[in-house]
This record gives sequence, C-alpha cells and structure tokens, in this order.
Amino acid sequence: MTNTIPPPPPTQLPIQTIDFVHVEESEFIAEYGICGEDIVFHFFLPQGRSLRYWTRDFPKVLEPVARRVFRADFPRICAMHIVEPELGIDSWWFRAYGFGRLLNARGLAINFLAQLAKALAVEAE
Repeated sequence: MTNTIPPPPPTQLPIQTIDFVHVEESEFIAEYGICGEDIVFHFFLPQGRSLRYWTRDFPKVLEPVARRVFRADFPRICAMHIVEPELGIDSWWFRAYGFGRLLNARGLAINFLAQLAKALAVEAE
C-alpha cells in the first residue's frame, strides 16, 4: 500500500526584513528602521567612549528623551541593554511600539536621534 496523502509543507516562519538607516553621532552609532507598526533602533558605543558612559550615562539620558519625543511610556516604548561577549555585541535595543504606522515615522526617528545626541552632549559637559 502506498501513501496517497502528501506530506504537509515545511513550517516557515514569516521573516520581515528591516531596511535600517545608519546614523553616526559623536555620542552613539545607531541604526533605525520600521518593523511592521514599530520603529526599532540599535545603538552602538562609539570609539573613545567609556563603558561607564554606556552603562550609566546613556540609559539615564535615553529614557527621558524617549518619553518626551514619543510622548509615551512603557510598554509603548522600551529599551534593553544587549551584551553578548562571545559575539562581540554590547548594544542598546529600543523599540517604539505603534509609531511606525505614523505618516512621518522616519522624521520622528530622526528627531529622536537628534534630541538624544543633543541631550547626551549636554550631559557629557
């Protein structure tokens, strides 16, 4: 007897690619992109900045700037420090839920990065 029922198709997870825009400031290196209805940011430590700056000063400034620019709080905006030494990763991940569906989402992202860079420069003085 032969099996006449075809095997089920392989399970495929939907993978959405994100077209990231690269931004370099003296206070951080970043990339941002629209992911579905959200804006996603990755921040990287630029050369010459200390680990103390990255683990203390950066998040201290990130939070109030994000709240002010997005006029939101957790859970609509959230950040996480990602450290994976085996991969050489020490970055900040930030997501603004629902803001990617705005007409000027990229303008909002650019404004956020500009405000963050300005606030970090003032903090460093």
